[in-house]
Amino acid sequence: MNKLLIIPFLLLFADSLFSQRSQYSFDVELHPTRKSLSVTQELKWINNGGATAYSFYLHLYPNAYSSSASVYMGGRVVPPNSITRMRFTEFKIASAGKNYFEPLLTYPHAPDSTVAVIDLAGYGGVPPGSSVDFRIKYTLRIPEAYGRFGHSADQNLYWIAQWYPKPGVFQNGNWECQPFFRFSEFFSEFADYKINLTLPSAYTPVLPGEPVTSVKENRQAGKKTYEYRISRVHNLAWGAVREYLPAAAKYLRRDGSTITVSAFLLPYNDANKNRALNAVLNTLDYFEKHIAPYPYSTLSIVDVPGNSGVIASMEYPGVITYNTGYFIPDYSLELEKVIVHEVAHQFFYGIVANNEVAEAWLDEAFANYFTTKILGEYYPPEKSFFRLFGYYPVPGFVLLQQSEIPVIYTLSSFEVPLLAYSLSRYYRNPEAGSLSSPSWKALSWQHYTALNYSKGELLLHALERQTGEKEFLQILKGYYEKYAYRHPTGEDFWNFLRTKSGRNLEFLYNGFYKGSGKGDYKVTEIRRAKGSVSVRVERSGEGIFPSEVQLQTTGGTFKMQWSGEERVKILKFKTHDFPISAEIDPERKNPFDINYANNSMTVELQIMGSLSISLKWFFWMQNFLMIMGGLA
Repeated sequence: MNKLLIIPFLLLFADSLFSQRSQYSFDVELHPTRKSLSVTQELKWINNGGATAYSFYLHLYPNAYSSSASVYMGGRVVPPNSITRMRFTEFKIASAGKNYFEPLLTYPHAPDSTVAVIDLAGYGGVPPGSSVDFRIKYTLRIPEAYGRFGHSADQNLYWIAQWYPKPGVFQNGNWECQPFFRFSEFFSEFADYKINLTLPSAYTPVLPGEPVTSVKENRQAGKKTYEYRISRVHNLAWGAVREYLPAAAKYLRRDGSTITVSAFLLPYNDANKNRALNAVLNTLDYFEKHIAPYPYSTLSIVDVPGNSGVIASMEYPGVITYNTGYFIPDYSLELEKVIVHEVAHQFFYGIVANNEVAEAWLDEAFANYFTTKILGEYYPPEKSFFRLFGYYPVPGFVLLQQSEIPVIYTLSSFEVPLLAYSLSRYYRNPEAGSLSSPSWKALSWQHYTALNYSKGELLLHALERQTGEKEFLQILKGYYEKYAYRHPTGEDFWNFLRTKSGRNLEFLYNGFYKGSGKGDYKVTEIRRAKGSVSVRVERSGEGIFPSEVQLQTTGGTFKMQWSGEERVKILKFKTHDFPISAEIDPERKNPFDINYANNSMTVELQIMGSLSISLKWFFWMQNFLMIMGGLA
C-alpha cells in the first residue's frame, strides 16, 4: 500500500482562536486575448478536524457555469460566452508522486461538478495534526460575467472570485462541502496565501487586505508580475482593471496605525468618489468604536459596470464590489447602503466566519443590522423617491405605475424610516420560514432575502430593544472577540447571548428564530366601569411576543405587561379617570408585528386623518381615470 508522506505541522499563529488548515501558493497569469487564466497552485492542507481524513473534498466553483446541469444553473441555459470549466493538466499528491487527472476525481452530486472528492484511504489517510501537499495545474476560461466571476463586456474589468480548487471545511471528523447553490454563498477554511500574479502592463491589479510586496516588469513582453501575500483569510478574490480612475483615503486607527482605502472607479463615476470613500471610513470608524478595528492594512473597493452578472454588491476578505448606477441622488443613500453593508461583512463573514451555505443570516442579517446603525449615526434621514423609466430619480412616492411610468404618485418627499426596507420585505413574506433552517433550501431570491437579510435583521433589532442598545453592542463585541477566525453556528450565537444578557429571550429564540410564525397584535376594545377601565387586546398568528399595554386617561398614563400567550386578553386597570386611548407595544419593541395600524385605539372617533387621506385618494384616482381615459 502506498503511503502519504505525513508532515506534523505547528501552527504559525499561537492564537488559539485561529484554526489554520491550509497554505496556498499560486503562480497565475491573466491572458486577456484568450480570456483565460493559467494557474499553478500548491496547497498544503493541515488536518485540524479531530479525526483522520480518509477523503479530501474540494470546491470547484467555476464548474457551476459549465452546463445547465449544475445545481447553480438548475436547468437554466448558460449563455455561450459565459460557459467555463476548470481544465486540469496536473493534479497530484506532491509527496507521493501520484497523478490525479480529472477523470479520477469523483463528483458526489453528479451531474453537478462543483464538488470533487479524492480518495485518500489507499494512502492511509491524513491523521489529525498532520498535513499533505498537493500540486495542481489548470487553465480556466474567464467567462463574460454571468455570476460572480468573469469579465465586463469591454474587458476593462476582470473579476476573479471563487476561481481555484478550495478544500471544504473538515471539522469533528466530517466534511462540510456543499455544491454551489443558486441562493447561497460559501464556506471555507482560514489560510495563508502567496500569489505571483502576471498581468499585461495595461492592467492594474486589485488585491485585498495587504499591499503588493514587489513588482517585476518585463517590458519586452509587456507584462508585470506582482508578488503578494495575505494571512488569516478564508477566501482570495482579486481583479485586474484598465481605464479606471484610482482614488485613496487613509483611516487612522486609534492606536495611530493607518488603513489605506483604495478605490477603483469607473471614469464616469468620479463625482461619487468622496461618497464611496466616506462610506468606507464611517463604517471602519463605527466598528472600531463598538466592535473591533479592521485587522488588515488595506481595503479595496471596486466600482463594477452595469450588466456584469452579479459581480457587484459582493464582499470578500479585504475587498468589496459595488455598482454606482445612474443618477444616484445624495438623499437616496443607495450608494452608501451597499458599501456600508459590504464593509460590515469584513467583520461578520470575513473574521467571524459562519457557514453561509447553511446559516446565511449570521452574516447577512448582521451586515444589515450594522448598516442601519451606521446610516442612522453618520447620515441624515433618507428621502423617498422613485425612478422615471427605471432611471431618473424624482423626489416623491409612487402608488401605482405602468411599464415604469408613474400613474398615481405624489411629488411630496418624506423621510424613509431606517428599517423600512427590511420591514416591507418581511411584510411581503412573513412566513418565509425559520432562520434555523438551511439557507440553501430557499425557493427563490425573494424568499432567501426576506428570511436571511430582513427577518434576521429584525431579530437583531428585537434583541437590542430587549437588552438596550449599549448592552447589545457590548454583547456583539464579546461575540466577535470569542469567535474571530472561527466558524460559529446559530446555536453558538444564542448560547453566548444567553450567557451574557441575563434575560429570558427564549420567546425570540422559539418563535422567531426556530419558528416561522407571524403575529398581529391589536387593541379591539376600551370599556370603562366603576373604578376601572378594561382594555381588550388580541393576537392573531403564531408569533408570541410579550408586550406592554399602555392606557392613557384624563388623569395620567397606566402601564401593564401582557405575555402575548393568549389569543384574547382583557386587562383591567384600576382608575376612576376617563380613558382617552390605549396602545399595545408603544415603544415598538416588536418589529414582527405585521400591522402597527391596529395597535392603538381612541375612545372618541378621530376622523380628520381619515378624511385627509380619503381626499388625497380621490384626487389620485381622478388623475388616474383621466389618464386612462386619455390613453383609451
